[in-house]
Amino acid sequence: MILDKIIGNINILVISFTSSSEYTCYLAKCFYSAGILSAVDTERGCTIEALESRKIKSPVVVVFTGYGIIVKEKSLLPEKIKEKIEAGTDEFMWNDTDGSISLLRKDQVKQCEGSFAAAKIRIIGRVVCPFDSEDTVLGTCTKYLRENINFGRLFKPDPVATELCMAVFQRTKLAVLVAVLIFLAANYFRSDRIETEYSRVQAEYHSLQNYIGSAGELYRQKNEFTERYNVSIPYGFSWICDRLALVLPQSASLTSLKIQPLMVKLEEGKQVRLESRRVEITGNAINTEDVMRYIGALKQLNFAREVKMVSLEQDRNSSDLIFNISLDL
Repeated sequence: MILDKIIGNINILVISFTSSSEYTCYLAKCFYSAGILSAVDTERGCTIEALESRKIKSPVVVVFTGYGIIVKEKSLLPEKIKEKIEAGTDEFMWNDTDGSISLLRKDQVKQCEGSFAAAKIRIIGRVVCPFDSEDTVLGTCTKYLRENINFGRLFKPDPVATELCMAVFQRTKLAVLVAVLIFLAANYFRSDRIETEYSRVQAEYHSLQNYIGSAGELYRQKNEFTERYNVSIPYGFSWICDRLALVLPQSASLTSLKIQPLMVKLEEGKQVRLESRRVEITGNAINTEDVMRYIGALKQLNFAREVKMVSLEQDRNSSDLIFNISLDL
């Protein structure tokens, strides 16, 4: 509650996609207090680029809606797929809205991210909203703020926590300045302790620098490895995944999808070898008719040279069938 009152004003920037590359947007000025978000004013027809000259200081929640959003009932999702979504993914952004899961591919919002940085918008959240109505947008944002905007979030090492700290500082900078001066005056008489603490912080800082350097090198190697094998097929991974999911029967579900699987087990010091033009699919189905129908649909895909059933067996823990399909590109 206290943090709500400190932040107070919050802007909601609604990005409504009309296609995968085109969108419109509007800015809603809101007041947030006691877990309730109220719209004060709405400015339609604005652009992200135009917000740079406005120098908006209040924190912003970005809402993505419109074209490209997939909405599925949470109760209808298979438990294994639900666990994967909630564990996080680099391909989709999502959120839970009134028992439904709303998903949006991250590739679609990349065009907006550069504009956000140029406009210097202080973003404290990004949410996916299934419908572009004021009630739905406010309800989705209210749920996000209640779950994420609290004092505990201030201490998490992520961009949202950084922007949230800056928003709190903007509203309390005078009080913070006075507190810092009192703190410095008190510590003036304990210089030995400060020096010891400074040395400790310096050591942690250098350790963190080394960790960041190692992580950056690992990230570079990962990207280089991915790009090296991705060029061996003329299709994007996400495009292939979309086509495989599009023809999947409604009563079936996928539990594993391997594009360019390993030819041999990974061993330290040995070169990684992949099946560069193969896809392995594993999933569950209620009956064999669904599996056969799925194989028939896969054979109709223009990028599939050969589709083979590797295995089909009964799940020991249920009446479902477990299928494994190999697809050559």
